[in-house]
Order: sequence, then C-alpha cells, then structure tokens
Amino acid sequence: MKRSIGLLMAIIMILSLMACSKPPAQHDHVTLTLPAEFMTEATDQDIEDMMDEDGIVDASRNEDGSVQVVLTKQAHENTLKDMKSGTDDVIRGLIEGENAVASFREITYNDDHTAFTVLADKSLYSEWDAFSVIGFYMSGAIYQLFAGVPVKDIDVTVRILDYQTEEELLSGSYRELKDAQ
Repeated sequence: MKRSIGLLMAIIMILSLMACSKPPAQHDHVTLTLPAEFMTEATDQDIEDMMDEDGIVDASRNEDGSVQVVLTKQAHENTLKDMKSGTDDVIRGLIEGENAVASFREITYNDDHTAFTVLADKSLYSEWDAFSVIGFYMSGAIYQLFAGVPVKDIDVTVRILDYQTEEELLSGSYRELKDAQ
C-alpha cells in the first residue's frame, strides 16, 4: 500500500512537471494508460486534479482501474526530458553529492532507461551500497511507462561492477523485484 501511494505521488509529481506553451491540434496529443496496479490509491479527485496540470488534455479511470491520460506531445516530451534530468541529478548526488556513496566511481544508463551500470571500487564496496540504487528500478520503470512501453515489457536491470576488473558485484532487475513481492 505504501508502495502504491509513493508511486502515485511520483506520477502526480511527474505530471505536475509538464508544461505546454500553446494549445496544440488534436493530432499533437499522446495517450498513456497508467496501469491499475500503479493507480490503486488514486481517487477520482486525484484523477480530476490531473486536469489542472498544464499539458493534460484529459484524464479518466478505465473500468479495469487503469487511468488514461491524454497530454500534449510537448508536455510528453518535457516530461521525458525532466525525468532524464532527474535521473542525472540523482547520479550526480550518488557520485559527488553530500551523501555520495564512497565506493561509487561512475554510473551510466542507456537512453531507454532499461539498464543502469554502476562502477564501484571493490575495496570500498559494501552490500549496503546496493540500497543506494534501488530508486533506479522504479525511475526506469516509470520512464518506460511514460515512453509508451507496455507494462508487460517493462524491465530495468542494475549492475554494480568493480571499476577496475568489471567483476560483477551485484545485479538485479525490476521484474525480479516485482516477482519477489
């Protein structure tokens, strides 16, 4: 339940980042279906409130509990850019921020947010460091959802490798975590 509330808050936050400069033509819209499993805690009022966000053309709950959101192409593009920027900020914080993980040397990810690679100093690495990357599973899944990937195809892998030898210290995937629940 806490996971659903957290995810709902993340989706609402992401939607609130969207903006559009002028009303577009109908063909300039993107329709996303947010799965019921992500929207179980969303009230009808939450869905109605989405309509107050710039770039949201329509939002409605489907019979299966999923939520259909229609937004401008510009708002959709801005959302994906903002999500990428947010991921970059998190990575900077993990490498050089106030709460940087001492063993982490470099973190990269692919354009579709399906794979994250963390290069770490094995001599400094602790399994506790793995908790620092858990957010990549969820942010990658949400990015893919907003990019139009069908829910059944969403997956994110995170690999932590020794930065000198590329020995795998830890790996996991979004699907593994989801299936374990």
